[in-house]
Amino acid sequence: MPARKVITAEDIKPFIPQLQSRELTRAQLAAQLGVCLPTLRREIKALGIEVPTKRNERPLHERLLELFTQEELQTLTQYEVSQRLNLKQPNVARAMTKLGIKRNDVYGNTQRDELCEQVASYIMEHGGYVQSTIKKLGLKVYRNAVYDYCKARNIDLRPYRFAHRRYGSWLTLPCIAETAYNCDYKVKAVCTKCGTVHYPQLVNLKRGVSTQCLDCASKERRSGNSSRSVRCVTTDETFKSVRSLANSIGVSYQTMLAVLKRDGLFEHDGLRYRLD
Repeated sequence: MPARKVITAEDIKPFIPQLQSRELTRAQLAAQLGVCLPTLRREIKALGIEVPTKRNERPLHERLLELFTQEELQTLTQYEVSQRLNLKQPNVARAMTKLGIKRNDVYGNTQRDELCEQVASYIMEHGGYVQSTIKKLGLKVYRNAVYDYCKARNIDLRPYRFAHRRYGSWLTLPCIAETAYNCDYKVKAVCTKCGTVHYPQLVNLKRGVSTQCLDCASKERRSGNSSRSVRCVTTDETFKSVRSLANSIGVSYQTMLAVLKRDGLFEHDGLRYRLD
């Protein structure tokens, strides 16, 4: 473990006038000296030197009234105010709250509602999460604004989180997913081959382990579609079925069949296999 860098009073004293005049912050000085901020604070305290902890003594909400008119504060978004002043948005939000300007007042305009409606409509039609949908659509709106918009209109987006996605013959449907094991869900899905509705596990759908309902899989096996021969592309050896190959090399039959159907090739121990 590297030794901790040691600084002395002689290292700090040349910068004291700049610290007291706010030309230099303690964080900037710590970076310049190559030490962490707590170490610098401790050494400054040991010297008995008082350094201003804030660049501005006056509260932010008072400075906002000097920098902006009341009408501007009512129409500008918190993000726009924070960008103009180079401040963090939560600080601006607290200052506006002290002035009695609620977030809904700042964001409650027609343009914001149109963007939120666009996000909610897309999720209900295509599924997905709020943040990822905003990024996908390239919109400039905060997810909390979308949540507030939906809450005010009794719109519940939770059933559409995993909805409208295709996994093989499965088509997921809107529902509130039930937790299954760790980091997995049971989702409502319809098998498009037979039209029956089931609740498969999401991880099995994503991995391609489950591509259809059990009845359709049984019919497919009985019809011989899953008993096609498999050929090793590398050695040109032929196996009479996927199951016989899976048993011979010691891998899961379901996994091998799913990969062969999805990618057309299955690789194992440097060998490549293809449906004949």
